[in-house]
Amino acid sequence: MSDHANETFGQRLRRLRQAAGLDIDQLAGEIGIDASVCEAWERDETKPHASTLVDISETLNCSVHALFEQRPLEPPTAALLQFLETPLGKRAERHGLAPILQTLRPERPPTVALYNAITTVLLEGAERADS
Repeated sequence: MSDHANETFGQRLRRLRQAAGLDIDQLAGEIGIDASVCEAWERDETKPHASTLVDISETLNCSVHALFEQRPLEPPTAALLQFLETPLGKRAERHGLAPILQTLRPERPPTVALYNAITTVLLEGAERADS
């Protein structure tokens, strides 16, 4: 099991930020927010908005999944595999979102529509970065 398995989001963010060689001000500047917001994340006082996760992961050169999970991924569902064949699914893969979508285990079996909705929210930040 990973040494980082019991990390909080804030601890993991700090470790990934430091591994990328960035201080708080640099991370904040790269993603366009105030450094105090990043500090609050690292203290586990708040969590970033879903659309900001893509910006953070791109800045830290990691997947969105790496910001949250340290356990191995379960096999993808049939709906996820179908979704990843769609244009939106291909965009999600380019932005490294497939692993985080793979971790979803809702009460009801996931559908392509669920993956579409979640990916649309997550890509809001990515679209800003791409333009």
